[in-house]
Amino acid sequence: MLKEWRLACPPGAHDLVFPSGAGNPENHANLLHRGFYPALRRAGLRNPVS
Repeated sequence: MLKEWRLACPPGAHDLVFPSGAGNPENHANLLHRGFYPALRRAGLRNPVS
């Protein structure tokens, strides 16, 4: 499964496993708001206080 994902990822200079759509490192805020916080809510947990 990971091999298929790697082949589908946009190429980039950093050879990232989960790059942005442009092939660059993801923005920290995007990771939190689009991935981490929604996963916390689905798990029934609340967001940590910054």
